[in-house]
Amino acid sequence: MAARAPSLSKLVAGCVWLLAGCSLVVSGDPVVVCQSDDGCPSGQRCVVATGTCLAAADTCTSDSCSTNETCDPVTLRCVADDVVPPTPDASDAADTGASDGTAPEAEAGPPAVQIGSACRAQGDCSLITDEKQRVPGVCAFEALSGFDVPSFCTKNCCKNDDCPQDFFCDHGPNAGRYCVPFGERTRARPTGSKRGGENCAASTECASGSCDYALPQDPDQKTCIDTCCRDADCATGLVCGLRDGDTLQWVCRLPFGPGAANSDCSSVLGPAACRTGACYGGSDAFCTASCCSNASCIQLGLSRCVSGSTEAGTSVVNICAEPSDAGNADATCSSDGDCKSGICVATRCASTCCTDGDCPTQQKCVADGNEPRPHCAAN
Repeated sequence: MAARAPSLSKLVAGCVWLLAGCSLVVSGDPVVVCQSDDGCPSGQRCVVATGTCLAAADTCTSDSCSTNETCDPVTLRCVADDVVPPTPDASDAADTGASDGTAPEAEAGPPAVQIGSACRAQGDCSLITDEKQRVPGVCAFEALSGFDVPSFCTKNCCKNDDCPQDFFCDHGPNAGRYCVPFGERTRARPTGSKRGGENCAASTECASGSCDYALPQDPDQKTCIDTCCRDADCATGLVCGLRDGDTLQWVCRLPFGPGAANSDCSSVLGPAACRTGACYGGSDAFCTASCCSNASCIQLGLSRCVSGSTEAGTSVVNICAEPSDAGNADATCSSDGDCKSGICVATRCASTCCTDGDCPTQQKCVADGNEPRPHCAAN
């Protein structure tokens, strides 16, 4: 399907509604948890499975485990070698399934299943094997992945480099980003290796398998499209900007305008005044940005991370917004508008997230048939 070039007025209206609409809100008090060792104090390491920091002396290393044991990078505990299955060849995993389009039964086996394996429920993918490492997994059905393929086990990602070989990172229609296998029913396997933001003429040139326009004011200039959660996911000189194509997406691209997050965009330029191409509000509007949690917005001088859609409701993104009196995480709610995060799940407000590392200890970043937008929930 050919990408459509949005008009500036539509982009302005969409972004304003996105943050000011009655169904939008944000999570509770920010909780900063680790996603890597860089997020921990000196002498501590990040336990990715829980998003918590632990004294280095209490964790394993590649040299500290016994013979026939491996240091599990997710739990930082020594486990038997046979617990971690070999790396799968999942290049066309999403193309397999029953003739009626349903996912086949997931094969019984060790606790960790292969990335790309078929699944029917989130519990089928609690732990998956990702290039010989065990990582928390997701059962990606169509509402999550955005592809009309049988459900498959995968993991959250921010950019293409977060995914194993034969997979690409794609921004789903409900704010999540997931590793999706190349295949006839997803994207053709690329022959090139160009990164997000590089000029291209065909999708096969790009490591992500996608070549399209990124800047609304220049729809004829095509670049390799790679998803992102923040500017740091992109190459030097690029930003994580809002792309208004068939669906809203955060992608690596050249800045749209000069304004940084939290700067004024109330002029007639609207989003064109912002580096990210996203402008919040009306007469006192300000530039905003992609987010995963309240903490990521606070770092930009804003206050909360909201999950919301355009008025047409065709896709959802997470975006930094202004303060709100709506409910914090775990407050009671009857609709999305009762919550600061814009996510009400089973009468309780939930926080936004991109990965488990964005959630408090003992919570995971989940999405399922009841609520396809990524949100923090108890294990």
